[in-house]
Amino acid sequence: MDTWTIYEILSPVITALLGWVSVQIANYIKAKTKNQLAAGMLARLNDSIFTAVRAANEVTKKELMKARDPDSDGGIAITEEEAKHLKSVALESVKAYWGSKGLYEAAKVLGLKDGDLSKFVSDKIEDAVIAQKKDF
Repeated sequence: MDTWTIYEILSPVITALLGWVSVQIANYIKAKTKNQLAAGMLARLNDSIFTAVRAANEVTKKELMKARDPDSDGGIAITEEEAKHLKSVALESVKAYWGSKGLYEAAKVLGLKDGDLSKFVSDKIEDAVIAQKKDF
């Protein structure tokens, strides 16, 4: 068997192997890009939520000061009404910051339905309010 015959026999195998490797590399690049896009989207979403809560904190600072007063109805804890108001102000701020197209894209990148994204943002706002309350 000469060298040329070996090349003829191995040629389809090498071609198939190169095709498989190129598909694997393409899949890796696609997954890495998607993960980086999702991570970036989550970081920006998280930052916008905390920014919105800080802004809402400034708007509702008087209410939060009252909640911090042990003589108030809420005592040290924030009252349910104050929390709802703070949450609604923050939620509107996040929606305004992202816009409907931005929220749609965020849901798409993160693989969430619109209702799931709203729930996610709402839960993150509650977490941020608790964090702000501890810092306050």
